Amino acid sequence: RQIVLVREKAQLAQTILKAKSSSINTLITDDPICGYGVHFENDGYLIFKDRATDCVASDFIYSSNDPDELVEEIFLPTGLYLSKIGISDILFLPPNPIVLFDGSLANGEINFVISTSDNKLSVNIKLNSNGQISE
Repeated sequence: RQIVLVREKAQLAQTILKAKSSSINTLITDDPICGYGVHFENDGYLIFKDRATDCVASDFIYSSNDPDELVEEIFLPTGLYLSKIGISDILFLPPNPIVLFDGSLANGEINFVISTSDNKLSVNIKLNSNGQISE
């Protein structure tokens, strides 16, 4: 089970970096994209694109009622879950990118814990307010 946890840790880190990279590479298009982010649930997470006709007025969080925001959905294997996150959304605003936690300017760091359902094994990664990932 430890191998599965390590694989899922790498997948989560890769997903966060993919959203960050997508934000940096955002082009002006007919589809008004304000940034890219990751939305977290207990059983997985998803990449989303924050859409608004006016990015200044955006809520900067995932809106499940807008199916066009969903880019990719990732489910954790049975028996694993995300715990102790403390936030639901990370958003990267181009071009720097600026990092937002739950729609507000990021402050400090977030610790992501992926645990087995019996809580006997876990792995974690951290994301700081500059969008850098560490262990």
